[in-house]
Amino acid sequence: MRCPSCGSANIVWTESSVVCGNCGLVIDEQKYDYSPPSFSEEVVDLTGTMRLSERTKYVTEYIRDRISNNEFNRRRFLLRVNERGKLGVISREGVLALELIKKDPVAHKIYLIINEEGYLSGAKIKTRVAVSFYLSGYKGKKMKDILRKLNVNEKHFRRVLRKIPLGAMIRIIEKAVDES
Repeated sequence: MRCPSCGSANIVWTESSVVCGNCGLVIDEQKYDYSPPSFSEEVVDLTGTMRLSERTKYVTEYIRDRISNNEFNRRRFLLRVNERGKLGVISREGVLALELIKKDPVAHKIYLIINEEGYLSGAKIKTRVAVSFYLSGYKGKKMKDILRKLNVNEKHFRRVLRKIPLGAMIRIIEKAVDES
């Protein structure tokens, strides 16, 4: 805001007015309330009388409707119950990756350890599967074939690998070998 008279940006805001700090022109004479707005202390129950199972069913149906109403989403995502019994949305690429990792028992153990330890928790399933194959001993042409099957960019894969400390990689591999 600038003063309409002298063009100065030195504006002083008081409780009763807005004044130019240079020439003293009163720009506005309204009473301003700088206190935070008040909110009701009342707690509203958004769940209503629905039982947990009803809410879960409602949310499941809502998600399923959102996915099925869009052709693009219907081709890319599936609803799946994870190991802990929680409902989640998984991409078809993720399903393919999980089916692929089950074919190699060592890579599967490494995948489970990576998930259990929380490494790469923000990464996509297909990326975690690719890292599991790499740590289980897949290198060179075999690894490139897996990256191609999983649709994982090789440069992205290398960046993800650099985020895992060498000591952590060794611990993951040793733990997988010990469990065998």
